[in-house]
Amino acid sequence: MRQSGPSILVLQFLLAGLVVLFAIDEARAQTAFVGFIVEDLEDGECWPTQDDDIELYALKLPADGSSSTDWHYSIDRMSVGGADLLGAVYSFLGGNFTVREHRDDRVFVFLTAGPEEEGQGHRVAMDSGTPFTPNLNGITLQVIGETIPSHVPDHAGTGFRLPGDGQPVQVNWGDGPLSYPRWVGDDVQVVFGALIDLQPTMYDPLVCSFGGQEELFGAPGQGALIGYNVYSRVGSETEPPEHWSSADWVAFVPHELNGMTPSPDDDTGTTILDLDATPYNGNEYLHFRHEGGAETRSPLPVRGGPRRGPIRFPHPPRAPGRTEVPGRWYVIQPVVHGDYNDWSPDTAIARVPLGFDPRMSDGGIDLTADGIAEFISPQAVEAGLPGLGLSHDGEILTSAPVYFSGGEVDAPPRGWFPPFVWRW
Repeated sequence: MRQSGPSILVLQFLLAGLVVLFAIDEARAQTAFVGFIVEDLEDGECWPTQDDDIELYALKLPADGSSSTDWHYSIDRMSVGGADLLGAVYSFLGGNFTVREHRDDRVFVFLTAGPEEEGQGHRVAMDSGTPFTPNLNGITLQVIGETIPSHVPDHAGTGFRLPGDGQPVQVNWGDGPLSYPRWVGDDVQVVFGALIDLQPTMYDPLVCSFGGQEELFGAPGQGALIGYNVYSRVGSETEPPEHWSSADWVAFVPHELNGMTPSPDDDTGTTILDLDATPYNGNEYLHFRHEGGAETRSPLPVRGGPRRGPIRFPHPPRAPGRTEVPGRWYVIQPVVHGDYNDWSPDTAIARVPLGFDPRMSDGGIDLTADGIAEFISPQAVEAGLPGLGLSHDGEILTSAPVYFSGGEVDAPPRGWFPPFVWRW
């Protein structure tokens, strides 16, 4: 449960003193982060928050360009000196990773949290930096599938929200609002707000941001958030799913901010749309087109080797006539840099029990050998795609669900049918 936190000035004073102490001993000074978690208030200011269910994961990318990565995980909040300093601090000290940090390594931190309100999506805070570079700033929790508020200074947030109760959502692309999910032929168009994981500037009072400052090596303009998994399940409008599983996975969408300004229509496919072609300022949307999503039965994904872009679906033949299309729910899950196949007992360098294979058949990765997955990545086993899907408390870290209501439609014929089928 979230509680009121200490003031920003108090935290900065305490953290600055700790950084000075760490600097006395170079081994202990290897701290990639000393920061705190904040929330955004309606007046545009940020304020430290306390939340008793935050989980922390951190990824270190070696400066030498090697493909190996080093994940550190802590089911409890990681805090300075192992103590919960005022309930809002996270940090990394020397020894947290299995391989000693190099000065030019890059570290990415992900702090996951449950919904703040009933019906809301999970939350995530994302930071990045380098060892020996103290970071006393606050990182803001973002609600997955939503955009940041419009009152945040020096940003262009739209305040897009997901009701989570089956009601449609609207987005104004400049020519008036469109309602989503939309039915386009046999396909369903769904919209979610995109997250901010890379942002070198702060917002008022100049100590808070929505993302970190480091990019992936060799990927200008991209942080460690590489995409989103999309899940879908047929169901009733009055009963949104409480839990999602790997079996509900339908697609992976790359988090590629390509500067596309939107003019969505019936031909718009799956992409990231940006209202002003300025990345990471709070008005980016994930526009997902579920091909065949309005079929009378759930389509099957095309399975195969590694590929980029959304996973496509086959269109089975269909005779003409009136057909009933079932309603279905959609959610998204953030996917971060990493590879499911790197986690065999022979290659994993993170702290996993000796001889233990953390990989699960459904794409989960269990780092602690307790039967609970820290990462859930169905795109890896279904389509051979890279990335590690974030989780919280062993569940898929998701947005609030949105609902496609379905209904009756005059279905045109598709594919080949014998003549007697046409006459009948």
